[in-house]
Amino acid sequence: MSRKIVVYNGSPRGMQSNTNQVINHMLNKLPYDMNLEVSYIDALLYKIRLCRGCSQCFSTGKCPLDKVDEMKKVKHLLLESDLVILGTPVFAGNVSGQFKVMIDRLAYWLHLMCLCGKPIIIVTTSCGNGVFFTDLYLKTIVKFWGGRQIASANYTIFERDDIYSKKADDLSTELATKIVEWFSYKKFEDRTIINDLNKIFYTMQQNIKLYEQDPNFEYRYWNENGLLNLTNFEEVILKYKSITKYLMEVI
Repeated sequence: MSRKIVVYNGSPRGMQSNTNQVINHMLNKLPYDMNLEVSYIDALLYKIRLCRGCSQCFSTGKCPLDKVDEMKKVKHLLLESDLVILGTPVFAGNVSGQFKVMIDRLAYWLHLMCLCGKPIIIVTTSCGNGVFFTDLYLKTIVKFWGGRQIASANYTIFERDDIYSKKADDLSTELATKIVEWFSYKKFEDRTIINDLNKIFYTMQQNIKLYEQDPNFEYRYWNENGLLNLTNFEEVILKYKSITKYLMEVI
């Protein structure tokens, strides 16, 4: 059985971008016998409309724009993946506008923790400024999605050749090693991240319970998947398959 890796490239420069080039360089370091299936979500090529702020995703679990653009396909790829790589250039101290559009369209996922511990790698490219905030922002988004950030790296690129510098190559080797280790052992010992996920889960669970008398989609999701009765996020991870199936049928 192949392992599915999904790469989201948030650069408006597409496949020729520095972000895509460093991710490809990293993926090329993975052993050929790992039987990987890599899918790319390219922000330049995918047609994703701006969020309209209608809030229907929170109340119904569906976005009306999914019928007219490619966001439904993005959701399916993310849910079906075994590992996700999120890549973005740093623009004005944050993710690219294209990346932010994708996050906005997944706003309701921030209340579902529906990635259920899925491993996430964060890759940023920059000239040095704004990296700290961008990395922190993405790590926060990933946690509220319920993802486990197993590695992150910023590639400082002033010129095209910097993509192939020793420093960049070392970063790519480190990230590739993390992927190999994950698929070989699925060993994750960063208790800080697990503790953060547990805190988010508990707070979210208490907030969702407030909707019992007037249940919206979010309440039904938590209730029908048994999440309101769980004691910690590690129990959510065990429900990964059933939660993924539930959302795939709703989308």
